[in-house]
Amino acid sequence: TIKKAAPPRAANRRPQIGVLVLGKHRSGTSALTRVLNLLGCALPEALVDPSEGNEMGHWEAASAVILNDQILASAGSSWNDWGPINDDWRASGVREQMIERAAEVIRDHKSLGPLFALKDPRLCRLADLWLEAADLAHVDMRVVLMLRHPGEVAASLESRDLMTAGYGQLLWLRHTLDAEHLSRGRKRAVCRFDRLLQDWQDTIDRVRQGLDLALPRNSPASHAEVEKFLTRDMRHHDARGDTGLGLLGASNWLRRTFEIMQHWSEQGEDPADHAELDRIRAEFDHAYPAFSRLLLSAEFSGEFATGHRLRAQLQEQLAEVSERAQDI
Repeated sequence: TIKKAAPPRAANRRPQIGVLVLGKHRSGTSALTRVLNLLGCALPEALVDPSEGNEMGHWEAASAVILNDQILASAGSSWNDWGPINDDWRASGVREQMIERAAEVIRDHKSLGPLFALKDPRLCRLADLWLEAADLAHVDMRVVLMLRHPGEVAASLESRDLMTAGYGQLLWLRHTLDAEHLSRGRKRAVCRFDRLLQDWQDTIDRVRQGLDLALPRNSPASHAEVEKFLTRDMRHHDARGDTGLGLLGASNWLRRTFEIMQHWSEQGEDPADHAELDRIRAEFDHAYPAFSRLLLSAEFSGEFATGHRLRAQLQEQLAEVSERAQDI
Protein backbone atom coordinates (compact mmCIF):
# COMPACT_ATOMS: atom_id res chain seq x y z
CA THR A 1 0.00 0.00 0.00
CA ILE A 2 1.05 3.51 -0.73
CA LYS A 3 1.09 5.74 2.29
CA LYS A 4 -0.27 9.17 1.78
CA ALA A 5 1.93 12.01 2.85
CA ALA A 6 0.80 13.74 5.99
CA PRO A 7 -0.73 17.15 5.35
CA PRO A 8 1.69 20.01 6.01
CA ARG A 9 1.44 21.50 9.45
CA ALA A 10 0.06 24.98 9.66
CA ALA A 11 2.83 27.42 10.34
CA ASN A 12 2.81 29.02 13.75
CA ARG A 13 2.49 32.51 12.46
CA ARG A 14 2.66 35.34 14.91
CA PRO A 15 -0.23 37.78 14.62
CA GLN A 16 0.54 41.09 12.99
CA ILE A 17 0.97 43.83 15.55
CA GLY A 18 -0.08 47.44 15.28
CA VAL A 19 0.90 50.26 17.62
CA LEU A 20 -1.83 52.86 18.03
CA VAL A 21 -0.32 56.18 19.16
CA LEU A 22 -2.94 58.24 21.01
CA GLY A 23 -2.45 61.84 22.09
CA LYS A 24 -3.72 65.37 21.53
CA HIS A 25 -2.21 67.54 18.82
CA ARG A 26 1.08 69.08 20.03
CA SER A 27 1.60 66.29 22.59
CA GLY A 28 4.70 64.78 20.98
CA THR A 29 2.91 62.02 19.08
CA SER A 30 4.82 62.87 15.89
CA ALA A 31 8.18 62.52 17.65
CA LEU A 32 7.22 59.22 19.26
CA THR A 33 5.83 57.76 16.03
CA ARG A 34 9.00 58.61 14.12
CA VAL A 35 11.16 57.05 16.85
CA LEU A 36 9.07 53.87 16.72
CA ASN A 37 9.39 53.95 12.94
CA LEU A 38 13.19 54.21 13.12
CA LEU A 39 13.20 51.25 15.50
CA GLY A 40 11.12 49.04 13.22
CA CYS A 41 7.44 50.05 13.18
CA ALA A 42 6.53 50.43 9.52
CA LEU A 43 4.63 53.43 8.15
CA PRO A 44 2.91 53.79 4.77
CA GLU A 45 4.44 55.89 2.01
CA ALA A 46 1.39 58.16 1.74
CA LEU A 47 1.92 60.35 4.79
CA VAL A 48 0.54 63.78 5.62
CA ASP A 49 3.03 66.41 4.45
CA PRO A 50 5.12 68.36 6.98
CA SER A 51 3.66 71.76 7.81
CA GLU A 52 4.46 74.98 9.62
CA GLY A 53 5.11 74.15 13.25
CA ASN A 54 5.77 70.50 12.40
CA GLU A 55 8.51 70.73 9.81
CA MET A 56 10.02 67.35 10.75
CA GLY A 57 6.85 65.55 9.77
CA HIS A 58 3.54 64.42 11.23
CA TRP A 59 4.14 60.72 10.40
CA GLU A 60 0.40 60.24 9.92
CA ALA A 61 -1.16 57.97 7.31
CA ALA A 62 -3.12 60.26 5.00
CA SER A 63 -5.80 57.58 4.56
CA ALA A 64 -6.45 57.45 8.32
CA VAL A 65 -6.58 61.24 8.71
CA ILE A 66 -9.03 61.63 5.82
CA LEU A 67 -11.24 58.85 7.16
CA ASN A 68 -11.18 60.22 10.71
CA ASP A 69 -12.36 63.61 9.49
CA GLN A 70 -15.19 61.85 7.66
CA ILE A 71 -16.06 59.78 10.73
CA LEU A 72 -16.20 62.85 12.98
CA ALA A 73 -18.28 64.72 10.40
CA SER A 74 -20.72 61.79 10.22
CA ALA A 75 -21.21 62.23 13.99
CA GLY A 76 -21.69 66.00 13.72
CA SER A 77 -18.27 66.68 15.20
CA SER A 78 -14.76 67.78 14.17
CA TRP A 79 -11.15 67.75 15.33
CA ASN A 80 -11.63 70.92 17.41
CA ASP A 81 -14.75 69.77 19.28
CA TRP A 82 -14.29 69.20 23.02
CA GLY A 83 -17.56 67.32 23.45
CA PRO A 84 -18.24 63.58 23.53
CA ILE A 85 -19.28 61.68 20.41
CA ASN A 86 -23.08 61.59 20.57
CA ASP A 87 -24.80 58.39 21.69
CA ASP A 88 -27.18 58.25 18.72
CA TRP A 89 -24.24 58.01 16.34
CA ARG A 90 -22.69 55.24 18.41
CA ALA A 91 -25.96 53.29 18.23
CA SER A 92 -26.46 53.87 14.51
CA GLY A 93 -25.53 51.83 11.47
CA VAL A 94 -23.16 54.60 10.42
CA ARG A 95 -20.72 53.58 13.13
CA GLU A 96 -20.72 49.98 11.90
CA GLN A 97 -20.08 51.23 8.37
CA MET A 98 -17.14 53.30 9.58
CA ILE A 99 -15.67 50.33 11.45
CA GLU A 100 -15.53 48.42 8.18
CA ARG A 101 -13.87 51.37 6.43
CA ALA A 102 -11.30 51.65 9.23
CA ALA A 103 -10.65 47.91 8.92
CA GLU A 104 -9.81 48.45 5.24
CA VAL A 105 -7.23 51.07 6.20
CA ILE A 106 -5.72 48.64 8.70
CA ARG A 107 -5.70 45.84 6.11
CA ASP A 108 -3.71 48.14 3.83
CA HIS A 109 -1.24 48.64 6.69
CA LYS A 110 -0.88 44.86 7.06
CA SER A 111 0.95 44.78 3.74
CA LEU A 112 3.73 46.82 5.36
CA GLY A 113 4.91 43.85 7.40
CA PRO A 114 4.46 42.22 10.81
CA LEU A 115 4.74 45.47 12.80
CA PHE A 116 3.36 48.92 12.00
CA ALA A 117 2.36 52.15 13.74
CA LEU A 118 -0.79 54.22 13.28
CA LYS A 119 -1.02 57.79 14.53
CA ASP A 120 -3.51 60.65 14.26
CA PRO A 121 -4.71 62.80 17.21
CA ARG A 122 -8.30 62.25 16.05
CA LEU A 123 -7.86 58.59 16.99
CA CYS A 124 -8.17 59.55 20.67
CA ARG A 125 -11.91 60.16 20.38
CA LEU A 126 -12.41 57.19 18.06
CA ALA A 127 -10.10 54.66 19.70
CA ASP A 128 -12.83 52.09 20.36
CA LEU A 129 -13.89 52.15 16.71
CA TRP A 130 -10.33 51.61 15.46
CA LEU A 131 -9.64 48.87 17.99
CA GLU A 132 -12.77 47.04 16.85
CA ALA A 133 -11.61 47.55 13.27
CA ALA A 134 -8.22 46.05 14.16
CA ASP A 135 -9.93 42.98 15.60
CA LEU A 136 -11.95 42.70 12.39
CA ALA A 137 -8.73 42.89 10.37
CA HIS A 138 -7.02 40.30 12.63
CA VAL A 139 -4.39 42.72 13.91
CA ASP A 140 -3.18 42.71 17.51
CA MET A 141 -3.41 46.46 18.20
CA ARG A 142 -1.52 47.80 21.21
CA VAL A 143 -1.70 51.34 22.53
CA VAL A 144 0.65 54.12 23.60
CA LEU A 145 -0.99 56.99 25.48
CA MET A 146 1.16 60.06 24.81
CA LEU A 147 1.27 62.51 27.70
CA ARG A 148 2.36 66.13 27.69
CA HIS A 149 1.64 68.83 30.26
CA PRO A 150 -1.75 70.40 29.30
CA GLY A 151 -0.34 73.88 29.78
CA GLU A 152 2.37 73.16 27.21
CA VAL A 153 -0.14 71.68 24.77
CA ALA A 154 -2.46 74.68 25.15
CA ALA A 155 0.44 77.12 24.68
CA SER A 156 1.55 75.27 21.56
CA LEU A 157 -1.99 75.31 20.13
CA GLU A 158 -2.22 79.02 20.92
CA SER A 159 1.04 79.64 19.08
CA ARG A 160 0.22 77.47 16.06
CA ASP A 161 -3.54 77.92 15.71
CA LEU A 162 -4.12 81.16 17.65
CA MET A 163 -6.44 79.17 19.92
CA THR A 164 -7.06 80.46 23.44
CA ALA A 165 -5.35 78.58 26.26
CA GLY A 166 -8.65 77.70 27.94
CA TYR A 167 -10.03 76.10 24.81
CA GLY A 168 -6.79 74.23 24.24
CA GLN A 169 -6.99 72.76 27.74
CA LEU A 170 -10.56 71.60 27.11
CA LEU A 171 -9.37 69.79 23.99
CA TRP A 172 -6.47 68.23 25.89
CA LEU A 173 -8.86 66.93 28.56
CA ARG A 174 -11.30 65.49 26.02
CA HIS A 175 -8.62 63.70 24.03
CA THR A 176 -6.84 62.38 27.13
CA LEU A 177 -9.97 61.10 28.88
CA ASP A 178 -11.38 59.47 25.74
CA ALA A 179 -8.07 57.87 24.74
CA GLU A 180 -7.70 56.34 28.20
CA HIS A 181 -11.30 55.18 28.56
CA LEU A 182 -11.74 53.80 25.05
CA SER A 183 -8.51 51.78 25.04
CA ARG A 184 -8.91 49.97 28.38
CA GLY A 185 -8.25 46.27 28.35
CA ARG A 186 -5.53 46.51 25.69
CA LYS A 187 -1.81 46.19 26.19
CA ARG A 188 -0.78 49.80 26.66
CA ALA A 189 1.70 52.20 28.18
CA VAL A 190 1.87 55.91 28.98
CA CYS A 191 4.74 57.81 27.38
CA ARG A 192 5.71 61.32 28.52
CA PHE A 193 6.98 63.76 25.92
CA ASP A 194 9.47 65.42 28.27
CA ARG A 195 10.95 62.05 29.21
CA LEU A 196 11.19 61.06 25.55
CA LEU A 197 13.43 64.07 24.94
CA GLN A 198 15.42 63.64 28.17
CA ASP A 199 16.10 59.90 28.00
CA TRP A 200 14.51 58.31 24.98
CA GLN A 201 16.05 54.87 25.51
CA ASP A 202 14.59 54.46 29.00
CA THR A 203 11.25 55.83 27.76
CA ILE A 204 11.11 53.43 24.82
CA ASP A 205 12.11 50.54 27.11
CA ARG A 206 9.07 51.34 29.26
CA VAL A 207 6.88 51.36 26.15
CA ARG A 208 8.36 48.04 25.00
CA GLN A 209 7.66 46.45 28.37
CA GLY A 210 4.14 47.83 28.64
CA LEU A 211 3.24 46.67 25.14
CA ASP A 212 5.26 43.43 25.28
CA LEU A 213 6.84 44.64 22.07
CA ALA A 214 9.96 43.59 20.16
CA LEU A 215 11.39 46.34 17.96
CA PRO A 216 13.34 44.70 15.09
CA ARG A 217 15.61 47.70 14.38
CA ASN A 218 16.60 48.22 18.01
CA SER A 219 20.30 48.44 17.12
CA PRO A 220 23.17 50.91 17.69
CA ALA A 221 22.89 52.15 14.09
CA SER A 222 19.19 52.90 14.55
CA HIS A 223 19.91 54.51 17.91
CA ALA A 224 22.19 56.97 16.13
CA GLU A 225 19.33 57.84 13.76
CA VAL A 226 17.04 58.46 16.73
CA GLU A 227 19.64 60.66 18.42
CA LYS A 228 19.94 62.71 15.24
CA PHE A 229 16.16 63.07 14.95
CA LEU A 230 15.30 63.98 18.54
CA THR A 231 16.31 67.48 19.57
CA ARG A 232 15.50 69.53 22.66
CA ASP A 233 14.17 72.38 20.52
CA MET A 234 11.20 70.16 19.64
CA ARG A 235 9.82 71.39 22.95
CA HIS A 236 8.97 75.05 22.34
CA HIS A 237 6.93 75.42 25.54
CA ASP A 238 8.16 74.21 28.92
CA ALA A 239 5.83 74.20 31.94
CA ARG A 240 8.78 73.94 34.33
CA GLY A 241 10.26 77.28 33.35
CA ASP A 242 7.09 79.26 32.73
CA THR A 243 4.64 79.78 35.58
CA GLY A 244 2.03 80.83 33.03
CA LEU A 245 1.86 77.23 31.87
CA GLY A 246 1.13 75.84 35.34
CA LEU A 247 -2.12 74.30 36.55
CA LEU A 248 -2.70 76.63 39.49
CA GLY A 249 -5.90 78.05 38.00
CA ALA A 250 -6.92 74.91 36.16
CA SER A 251 -9.99 72.86 37.00
CA ASN A 252 -9.67 69.88 39.30
CA TRP A 253 -10.65 67.69 36.33
CA LEU A 254 -7.60 68.81 34.41
CA ARG A 255 -5.24 68.64 37.36
CA ARG A 256 -6.28 65.20 38.56
CA THR A 257 -6.30 63.68 35.08
CA PHE A 258 -2.75 64.89 34.48
CA GLU A 259 -1.60 63.71 37.92
CA ILE A 260 -3.03 60.23 37.39
CA MET A 261 -1.58 59.84 33.91
CA GLN A 262 1.78 61.15 35.09
CA HIS A 263 1.78 58.58 37.90
CA TRP A 264 1.00 55.82 35.41
CA SER A 265 3.92 56.90 33.24
CA GLU A 266 6.26 56.36 36.20
CA GLN A 267 4.72 53.46 38.14
CA GLY A 268 2.51 51.73 35.59
CA GLU A 269 -1.25 51.76 35.21
CA ASP A 270 -3.27 51.46 38.42
CA PRO A 271 -6.80 50.11 37.82
CA ALA A 272 -7.86 51.71 41.11
CA ASP A 273 -7.72 55.07 39.29
CA HIS A 274 -10.30 54.04 36.68
CA ALA A 275 -13.27 54.98 38.87
CA GLU A 276 -12.00 58.53 39.39
CA LEU A 277 -11.24 58.97 35.70
CA ASP A 278 -14.73 57.67 34.85
CA ARG A 279 -16.28 60.19 37.25
CA ILE A 280 -14.27 63.06 35.75
CA ARG A 281 -15.24 62.01 32.24
CA ALA A 282 -18.94 61.71 33.14
CA GLU A 283 -18.96 65.17 34.74
CA PHE A 284 -17.07 66.63 31.78
CA ASP A 285 -19.55 65.06 29.34
CA HIS A 286 -22.46 66.43 31.37
CA ALA A 287 -21.02 69.96 31.28
CA TYR A 288 -20.66 70.04 27.49
CA PRO A 289 -24.28 70.82 26.43
CA ALA A 290 -24.52 73.75 28.83
CA PHE A 291 -21.29 75.44 27.78
CA SER A 292 -20.59 74.31 24.23
CA ARG A 293 -22.47 77.06 22.38
CA LEU A 294 -21.03 79.80 24.56
CA LEU A 295 -17.48 78.50 24.24
CA LEU A 296 -17.73 77.80 20.53
CA SER A 297 -18.90 81.33 19.82
CA ALA A 298 -16.63 83.19 22.22
CA GLU A 299 -13.49 81.07 22.40
CA PHE A 300 -13.35 79.46 18.99
CA SER A 301 -15.44 81.05 16.30
CA GLY A 302 -14.49 84.57 17.32
CA GLU A 303 -10.92 84.77 18.52
CA PHE A 304 -9.70 81.66 16.75
CA ALA A 305 -11.12 82.59 13.36
CA THR A 306 -10.11 86.23 13.77
CA GLY A 307 -6.59 85.13 14.64
CA HIS A 308 -6.36 83.06 11.49
CA ARG A 309 -7.52 86.02 9.38
CA LEU A 310 -4.99 88.31 11.02
CA ARG A 311 -2.19 85.83 10.44
CA ALA A 312 -3.18 85.43 6.78
CA GLN A 313 -3.23 89.20 6.35
CA LEU A 314 0.19 89.53 7.96
CA GLN A 315 1.61 86.84 5.69
CA GLU A 316 0.24 88.66 2.64
CA GLN A 317 1.71 91.94 3.83
CA LEU A 318 5.10 90.33 4.46
CA ALA A 319 5.03 88.82 0.98
CA GLU A 320 4.29 92.25 -0.53
CA VAL A 321 7.11 93.86 1.44
CA SER A 322 9.48 91.12 0.30
CA GLU A 323 8.51 91.62 -3.35
CA ARG A 324 8.98 95.38 -3.09
CA ALA A 325 12.38 94.93 -1.46
CA GLN A 326 13.49 92.78 -4.38
CA ASP A 327 12.37 95.44 -6.86
CA ILE A 328 14.40 98.17 -5.17
